[in-house]
Amino acid sequence: MLVMPRTILLFALLACSSFVLAQNHAARAQSPTPDPYKIIALEFRGSTRFTSEDISAATGLTVGSDGHEENLQQALQVLSESGMFRDMKYTGTTSYLGKKVTFILTDEKTLYPLRFDNFVWLSESDLLAELKRRVPFFRGQVPGVGHMSDQIAEQLEAILKEKGVQAGVEGRPEGGIDSSKITSYLYTVKGVHTPIRKFEFAGASPALETLLQQRSGEKLGRDYSVMELTDFTHRELLTIYQRRGYVQAKFSAPQAQPVAPGENAVIVRLAVAEGSCYSLREVHWEGNTAMDAAQLQASLHLKPGEPANLIQLKFDLQVVQGAYKKLGYLDAAAKVDAEYDDAAAKVDFRIVISEGKLYHYGPLHTEGLSEEQGALVQSQWQKLSGAVADPELLRSFTVGVRLIKNLASYKIQMRQMKNSADGVISLELIFTGN
Repeated sequence: MLVMPRTILLFALLACSSFVLAQNHAARAQSPTPDPYKIIALEFRGSTRFTSEDISAATGLTVGSDGHEENLQQALQVLSESGMFRDMKYTGTTSYLGKKVTFILTDEKTLYPLRFDNFVWLSESDLLAELKRRVPFFRGQVPGVGHMSDQIAEQLEAILKEKGVQAGVEGRPEGGIDSSKITSYLYTVKGVHTPIRKFEFAGASPALETLLQQRSGEKLGRDYSVMELTDFTHRELLTIYQRRGYVQAKFSAPQAQPVAPGENAVIVRLAVAEGSCYSLREVHWEGNTAMDAAQLQASLHLKPGEPANLIQLKFDLQVVQGAYKKLGYLDAAAKVDAEYDDAAAKVDFRIVISEGKLYHYGPLHTEGLSEEQGALVQSQWQKLSGAVADPELLRSFTVGVRLIKNLASYKIQMRQMKNSADGVISLELIFTGN
């Protein structure tokens, strides 16, 4: 049996101990020092509109980020200012290894579309693509709260500057400042003129294009505005078609582009789908009792076989409504439904009359007169009290009141209170100025 000398054995044991201690020291040197404020787990819950990656990129928080309270509050501020979240909070648990953080979010339900008024240097699709790239959480719509609308205006200015256009951008809600009435957000370029040099009407037949060019001539030289041209198109250009039986004609939204690179003057393109020219086949009346169909038909200028002139029909129905008012049906209204025979290019109009309540005149109240003067006015009113309401009778009454002695110099303010439940109209006359 081989016996190892004690000195050699002791030396071997010391060497092994040193090796183990060295390994443990190296392992400790390679392991990171625990940091109770470092985020070791991060979760975003509740949003169905944005992914965790979207929210992480916008807030700057990731696993490994500093989880001190001020940094988490700053991330919460970013979420709040975006306006994209109705409720938001976070919870966290801390250990010597680090911090686990969970954000609990509720998406804002109400978002609004964007409209661009006079951005002639980029298309709407290009603008939206740029904004999605630049503005955190922007996906094509903007909330009515938070600062996203301002961020969009700032980025639009930056986009224009990159295009060599030095201009401001104003963003404002449309429909009203009250958030319950907002319909969209409109962005307008300020400080740059974009005069219209030319109109092009794709899809228009030659004869009608001539009329369109003539009618749009008043806009040449004026600054381009999608809002103004859209209104002009529906109010003026579309009527050119509707007067001539093109009852299904539709214009696309205006498109503009500079006449040449570096220019601000623009060419405006308005595409139109003319459809067929329809002639009237027949008019059907429904819902009328106070006036028969023959009386109503006599109010119409439209005749079977002629182009279905929608503009004339609109004016004629206003005459019908006036006739009903003279009969005391002050709430009378007409609704037009069109039935098209595309193969024959003919149309039937079904006009539904809602006659409403039959009104009568009721009591009269006066202010600002002496007892004697008030009695004189009341005596005049007795001729109308109980009569079927007729605007012409009321006008005659007010003229007669001014003929009463010493009342000609008064200013008369008239208020009509219409009680739709019992069909009675009460009148109030306020006399001032004598």
